[in-house]
Amino acid sequence: MIKFKTECGYIAYKCTYDEIMSIHGGIAAYRCDKCSAIDETYYMVPVLNGAYCSKCFDKWNNPVVPYNQGDLAFQNSFIKYIEELAKSVGVSIKTED
Repeated sequence: MIKFKTECGYIAYKCTYDEIMSIHGGIAAYRCDKCSAIDETYYMVPVLNGAYCSKCFDKWNNPVVPYNQGDLAFQNSFIKYIEELAKSVGVSIKTED
């Protein structure tokens, strides 16, 4: 799993299908929270409280998308949750340079 800053300035995590299945319990096939597609790569976006396929993430990741400062507090609390959950199931997080 790779942690990076999006074009619109928020934190996201690029995950493989296996990583997201581990984080979400592996109960059923994981699907994009926007279009319900199954993909090889997902992007967990804390500020949106969701995980998206490559296609939906690319549509959202636009530097002109306006969000307010209140979103940052939510993003930061969800980042902590994601990172603790990933650690508990053995998914490592690398930071993109």
